[in-house]
Amino acid sequence: MTERVKRDERRDQIVAVAREAFVRDGYAATSMSKISEEVGGSKRTLYSLFPSKQDLLIAVVDEESTRLFDRLYDFAAPVSDPRTAVALFAQRLLTMTLADDLIEFERMIIAESKRIPQLGEVLAEYGLKRGVDRLAPYMELAIEKGWLCRCDCRQAAEFLLDLCFGQLERMRLWNVIETATPAMIEKDAYRVMITFLAVYGNDEVAREVRQLVRT
Repeated sequence: MTERVKRDERRDQIVAVAREAFVRDGYAATSMSKISEEVGGSKRTLYSLFPSKQDLLIAVVDEESTRLFDRLYDFAAPVSDPRTAVALFAQRLLTMTLADDLIEFERMIIAESKRIPQLGEVLAEYGLKRGVDRLAPYMELAIEKGWLCRCDCRQAAEFLLDLCFGQLERMRLWNVIETATPAMIEKDAYRVMITFLAVYGNDEVAREVRQLVRT
């Protein structure tokens, strides 16, 4: 095993331990010494990889975002119509982001964002921008298939993501509901599908989904 591989594995281990500690104990109550103790090894190694606790938190956000989007776009069999495609995408995203561990992670990030102004920029870069980057090519494919109207693919991707992070997520973050049931997620994904395709669907698709609202 090369030194580079060992270093990468050590880095991944530290990020995983830090994420758990930040969520469990809070960012402020988690020290670099505590993380070093849980990981094992020297503080020197920890600080050579992450000069500060803030750098470590940013690395955790980066890793969490990458993990989320990798899972999200690990598609199964392709679908043959836009309504199913959008509803399934929304359902997958909602199921992942409304899970207990992601909600607790987001609560921790929100709590620290005022004290760490740079964290907002990181979230915009690793969250929204990365999500749009990953989703926009699928919008291009949907336009080529004739499912969507001619549009700005990045704006369409951003709109779809915004729709997914709506009322149900707020209810979880505010602890109005303790969990989001599969039925609740399916209902919200249906709402996302109708709203998105009413705006960005081709003429026929947009008419069809608008009719669903009236029935």
